[in-house]
Amino acid sequence: MDQNNQKGNGSGQRKIVKVRLNGVTANGSNDNININGKSKGVPSKLKAASIPYHINKKELASKNIVLNSLNNGTQIASSDVKKKILKRVKSIENLKDRIKKVQFEKNAMNDGKEISIDMSNIDKPSNAKKTPSLGSISKITQMADIKDQYEVSKNPSIFQRVKGAILKSDKANIQNMPQNTTEIKNSIASEELMSKILGLVQRMEWSTVELVLRNKDKNDLNILKSDENGTDLLMHAAKENQLFIVERCLELGMNINKKDKFGNTALHYAAKYAKEDVVRTLINKKANPTILNDKYRYPLHEACTRSLGVLSIVQILLKAMEPNSRLAVDIEGESPLFIATVSKNIYVCRELLNQKASEQISIIKSNTLDSVFHVACENDHTELVKLFVDYVSSVNIQNRNGQTCLHIAAKHGNLPIIRYLHLAKINPNIVDHLDRTALHIAAEAGQSKVIGELVDKLKANIMARTKDGSTLIHVASISGHPETALVFMKKGVPLHMPNMNGTLCLHAAAVIGHTKVVKMLLDKGSHPDAVTKNDYTALHLAVENSQPLVVEMLLGYGAKVEIKGGENKETPLHISARIDNGEQCTEMLLKSGANVNATKIVINIINGETALQVACRQGSLNVIKCGETCIHIAVRHCHLAVLKEIIGHVVPSKSRMDAMNLIQMANNEGETALHYAAELKTSQAHVETLETPLHYCCRSGNEDICLELIKSVRKSDLQMELNKQSKNDWSALLYASENGHYNIVQILIDHQARVDVFDEHGKAALHLTCENGHEKVAEILLNNKAFVNAKSKLGITPLHLAAHNGYNNLVTLLIKKYSATIDCLTLAKKTPLHLAAANGMVDVCRNLQKMHADITATDVNLKTPLHLAAENDHANVVKLFLRSSNDKTLMIMPNGMTAAHLAAEKGNMAVIKDLLKFNKNMVISTRNKVIMFYKIWIRLHTFQILSNKSCQIEFVREMLQTISPTSTTQLPAAGLASNDEDYAYTPLHLAAMSGHEGIVRLLLNHPAVTVDTKTAINSFTPFHLATRAGNLSVVSLILSKSTEQMVICDRKGRSGIHHAASHGHHQMISLLLGQGAEIDAKDKTGMTMLHYACKFGHIDMVKQLIDTGANVNEETFDGHTAITFATEYGHAQILSILLQQNLDTEHLIQDNEMAFNLMLMGKINNQRSIEEFVMSSQVPIEIAIHLSTKYRALAIKEKERSNDIIVAADYCENLAVELNSIATAHNSKGVLNIWDPPPWYLLMYPNSEC
Repeated sequence: MDQNNQKGNGSGQRKIVKVRLNGVTANGSNDNININGKSKGVPSKLKAASIPYHINKKELASKNIVLNSLNNGTQIASSDVKKKILKRVKSIENLKDRIKKVQFEKNAMNDGKEISIDMSNIDKPSNAKKTPSLGSISKITQMADIKDQYEVSKNPSIFQRVKGAILKSDKANIQNMPQNTTEIKNSIASEELMSKILGLVQRMEWSTVELVLRNKDKNDLNILKSDENGTDLLMHAAKENQLFIVERCLELGMNINKKDKFGNTALHYAAKYAKEDVVRTLINKKANPTILNDKYRYPLHEACTRSLGVLSIVQILLKAMEPNSRLAVDIEGESPLFIATVSKNIYVCRELLNQKASEQISIIKSNTLDSVFHVACENDHTELVKLFVDYVSSVNIQNRNGQTCLHIAAKHGNLPIIRYLHLAKINPNIVDHLDRTALHIAAEAGQSKVIGELVDKLKANIMARTKDGSTLIHVASISGHPETALVFMKKGVPLHMPNMNGTLCLHAAAVIGHTKVVKMLLDKGSHPDAVTKNDYTALHLAVENSQPLVVEMLLGYGAKVEIKGGENKETPLHISARIDNGEQCTEMLLKSGANVNATKIVINIINGETALQVACRQGSLNVIKCGETCIHIAVRHCHLAVLKEIIGHVVPSKSRMDAMNLIQMANNEGETALHYAAELKTSQAHVETLETPLHYCCRSGNEDICLELIKSVRKSDLQMELNKQSKNDWSALLYASENGHYNIVQILIDHQARVDVFDEHGKAALHLTCENGHEKVAEILLNNKAFVNAKSKLGITPLHLAAHNGYNNLVTLLIKKYSATIDCLTLAKKTPLHLAAANGMVDVCRNLQKMHADITATDVNLKTPLHLAAENDHANVVKLFLRSSNDKTLMIMPNGMTAAHLAAEKGNMAVIKDLLKFNKNMVISTRNKVIMFYKIWIRLHTFQILSNKSCQIEFVREMLQTISPTSTTQLPAAGLASNDEDYAYTPLHLAAMSGHEGIVRLLLNHPAVTVDTKTAINSFTPFHLATRAGNLSVVSLILSKSTEQMVICDRKGRSGIHHAASHGHHQMISLLLGQGAEIDAKDKTGMTMLHYACKFGHIDMVKQLIDTGANVNEETFDGHTAITFATEYGHAQILSILLQQNLDTEHLIQDNEMAFNLMLMGKINNQRSIEEFVMSSQVPIEIAIHLSTKYRALAIKEKERSNDIIVAADYCENLAVELNSIATAHNSKGVLNIWDPPPWYLLMYPNSEC
C-alpha cells in the first residue's frame, strides 16, 4: 500500500490516502473517492455512519502503523488505533437494521471495476501474535456498501463471529479469523457475481474478467453458470479468442465438452471464430472434436466456414479426428469440403482432399443435389473448379434441376471456367428439367460473349428448344436482351419459329414489355400483325399486359388497330377497356384511329349490336345514362337465349362468383335484373314450346275435345299427329300419362299412339305414370306392350320411380304381375331398395325385402340401403333392416365408414340409438380411415369425433354415456397418411376449433376431460385451435377452466397468442393481452406476434400491436425484425406503418436481403417504398447514398435482376442529390463542411450554426 501526502492549508487538515488494490488505484477524501482517475461520490449513508474511505496519514505514522502489501495482510499494532477500530465495528453493528431499508449507491464494483482484495494470505493460520489486519477491517466496513453482492444483515452469525475475533485476545482468537473471512468471501461470491461476469463479457471488458478470475477458487460452482442460450464463460472466451481466460476456466474445472442450447461446445466456437492457439489448447486439454451440434456439424465444419486464416486450425482438427470425418454431412447435406467451397477457401479444400478425395467429391447436397462443382461455379471460383476436375472421371454431374456446372458458369458469364470445362470434355448439350441447355441459360442472362464461346468452341446446338418449344431467340426476347437475340439471329436461329403456344419472339417480348427487343425484331423483319394460335397479335398481347411503350412501338410500325383476335374476336380497344390501368393504351389506340363502336361476339345482343348501339338506335338517352348492363337489357326485352349465352360465357371464362355479381349488379336507381324480370308478362315470352292443341287437351284431361280433335285429322296423318313431340320431346300420351287421365290414355292407345316415345330425359309414358303412382294407367300401358324394365338416360326404371315415391301397390304390381327386375341397377348402381330406403319408404322396403331384394347391394359409392337410410335419418327403415339379424347389413365401406359414421356425421341420434341396441361393440370400436374435417388436413378415425362437426349437442350428450370423451383420433392406415399429418385429436379439440360453444361447455363439465391434451405431432391443445379459428367465446370458456393455457406452447414454441396473431384475429389478441399475455413472447425461432402479423399482412393487427407497445426492433434468432418480414412478403402498407416508428435504418440496409426486397417493393409502387424508407431515417442523404452504393454492388451479383437494381440505385442517387440541393439552399457552407456525426443536423435545423 502506497501512502502519498497532499499538502493542505492548516495542520488539522486531513490528508488523502492513495490505495492501490490489485491494479486499481483509489484516492479518497471526505466527499469523493477516485478510482483509476474517475470520481465516485461517497455514499451518504456511509458518511453518516462515520465510515470514511480514507485514513489520516499523519495519524497512521504517529501510531506506528506498519502498512505492508495488502495481499500479505496489513497489521495494526497501536492500541489507540485498535480502540478506533472497535468503535467503528460498534458503529457497523448499529447499522444492521438500517441496511435492510436503505439502498446504497453503486460504487466502483457495480460499474464493473470491483476493488479486489486478496485474502488468501489472511486465511493462512499463523502462530505469531497478530492484531486484526487493516485488510479484514476494510472488508467489513465495505460490506455495508456492497448492495448487489452481500448484505451483512442477512447473515448475523458471521458478523458476530468476525466481531468476536477482533474484540477477544490476540493469539487464540486471531487463529479463528481465516475460517470466518473465508465464509465472508464465499458469501460475497454469489450467483449475481457470475451474472455480472457475463455482463462484462457482453461488454467485451475482458481485462476486468481476467482480474475476477484470478481470485476464483478451483471448482467454484458459480463459474459454471450459463446465459439464456446455455453459453458459459469458456465458450464466450473461446469465441473471442481469449486464450488466458480459456486456460483459467479449464483450471477452475469447467466442462470442456459442455453443449449450449444449440449443441455447440467451446471447440465449435473456437474453430469458427478463434485463432490457432485457442483451438490447440482445447485439443490438448482433451476437447472432443467429434461432438455434433444441432445442425449435425463437427467443429471441422465450423472451421471450414471461415475464408481466411483457418488452414492451421483445420489441420489440427483433422489430425485429432478420423479420416472418415471428412465425409460427414450436416443437416443440410453439406460436407466440410462443401462448406469450404462456399467460403472460397482453396487452401482448406486442398488439405481436405489429401485423403478420401474421390469420396468427398462424389457427395451431393441432399435438397438441391448440387455437387462441389456446382458450388464452385456458383461462386465464380476458377481455381476450385480446376482443383476438383483432377479428382473426377466426368464433369457432367447434374443437380436436382438437371443443370451441370456449365449451366451455372454460363449464367454467371465466367469464360475461364467454361474454357476449362471444355478442356475437361463437358457435354454442352445436356438439358435440364425444362429442356434448357447451357446456351439457353446464357441467353436468359444476356451473356453474349459466353454464347460465342459455347457455339464456336464447344459446338453447342444452336437449334435446341426448351420444353415449351421456345427457341433461343424466344428466351433472349423474354429476358429483354436485344443484343443477345441479335447474336442468335446472326448464328442462324429462325426468327419466325413459333413455340408450342404459337407464340413468336415478337409476342413474347410484347407481353413482358421489352421495347428495345420489340424494335430490334421489327427492324429485322418480324411482321407486326403476326398472330398466335389464338389469333392474338403482338398489339393484343401488349395491350392486355398494359405495356403502353410497346403499344406505341407497334403502332409506329404499322400494326392494325382494328384487327380482331381471340375466341371472342376482340379488338385491342376492347381489351384496353376491360383491363386495369388501360387508360394509356386506350388513348394511344383512339388517337391511332381505333373504332370505338366495334363489336365483339360476347356482348352481342341483337343482330351483332352492342348494348350501347341498341340504346342509340332507339334514341334512349336514359338507358345510356342509367347504368344498365347487358343483363338488364336482355331481361327487359325477355331474351332468355341471350341471357343464357351471356351467363354461359362468364361462368367458364371468369367464375361463377363473377356471374353472380354481374346478375346482381344494379343500375343508377338500384334496380337489378331480377327487378326487371318481376315486371315481365307472359305475353312477352319468346319461348316456343311446339305444343299442339292435342297436347293441351291431354294435359287438361278434356275427353270430348280430344275425341273431336282426333276425328278432324285424316286417318293417314293421325298416327303422326298423335305422336308429334313438343320441344321437350313429350308426346300427347306422355302428358296424359303424367296426369293420370285414364280415359284419354285409352283413347290415344286405341288410335295407335306409341307407348315407346321417350322425352329428353329418356323417360317413356310408363316412367311418368309410375313416378306419379297411377296404377290403372300403368296397367293399360303394360298391357299394350310397354317395356316394364325400360331405362331412362340415368338408367332409372319405372320400378325405381315407384319405389322412390312410396307407391307400394304399384311396386307389387310391377314385380309380381309384370316380372319387373327387382334388383335392376341405375347408372349409379342403385337398386329400387336403395331409392326407397334413402327416401324413408318403410312399407316399400318391407315389401321389397319380403320379395327377396338384395339388402347388401352397394351403389357406386359402396353404400348399402342401410347406409342411405342411416345417412338420411330414417330410423324406421334402419330398424327394419336390423331385424334381419344379418351382420352384413352393417357392411363397412372401403374408407372404414359404417352406418354409424354416416348417422353421426348428420347428427341422427335416433338412428345411432337403434344401431347401439343392435351391435354396440361395432358402433363404438369401428374406425374410419380417411375423412376431411372442414378445411384442415386432419384424419378423423372415430365416428364420435364427427358428432362435433355437426354441432349436435343432444347427440354428444347421448354418446358421452357410452364412449369416453377423451378418445382420440389415430394415425391413418399405411399409405393414407402424409408425414406432416397430425392426429390424436379429442372431441374437445374439434369442438374448440369449430367454435361450438355449447359442446365445449358440455365437454369441459365432464370430469374426465382435460384442457391441456396435445395432439401427437404439432402438440396443439384445444386452446391453440380455438385461437387459430378466432372463437372468442370458446377461448373464454377454456381460460375460465385453466389460465395456464396462456403459456402452453406447441411443437414450434407458439402459444395461443401467436396463433391468433398469425391468423389476424385482433379481437382475440385484445382478449389475451387483457388476460396478461406477454406482447413480445417468442416462439422457438424467436418470432413474436408482431413478426407473424407483418409476415401474413394483417394491417389492423400491426397497428394494434404497435399501439399496445410491441417492440418493433425485436429480432428473431436469425436476426430478422418485423420490417424484414414486411418487405420480404411485399406488404407496402405495413412497411409504411413500421417506418413511422423509431427504426435503425442504417443497421437495416446492411442486410442485402432486406435491401433487395425493398427494391422489389419499390418496383411495384413506383419506388415509393424506397422513398419512404429514406425519408423516415434521421440521416436521409446518407441512407440514400448508402442504398445507391449497396444496389450497385448487388447489381453485379444479381445479374438476372440487374436492370431493376440499377433503376433503384439511380433513384436513390437522384434522391440524395435532391435532398442535398434542398439542404444547401439554407446553409450551403455548413452542409458542404459537415462531418459525421451527424449529417442530418442541418436538415432538422437549417438556420442553426454547425
